[in-house]
Amino acid sequence: MGTMDIETRIGAKIKFSYPENGYGSTRETVDAYLSKGKTYTVERINIGGWSTSVYLEEVPGIGFNSVLFENLELGGQSE
Repeated sequence: MGTMDIETRIGAKIKFSYPENGYGSTRETVDAYLSKGKTYTVERINIGGWSTSVYLEEVPGIGFNSVLFENLELGGQSE
């Protein structure tokens, strides 16, 4: 399916599928809060110039690079 669509709707389900993606400097945070294969809920998305951060309902206040995830729903609609 590929990495997460940055236009994913709020409340959509995404899966942490690509722990090898993103920046090495954030590896400790990713390892501390996310589990590979686990499903999370999109709280909000911040689109930046170089990367896009996704905030998860299950991990309040911490943004993660969108390239770590894949959509379980396409554009918020079930596939």
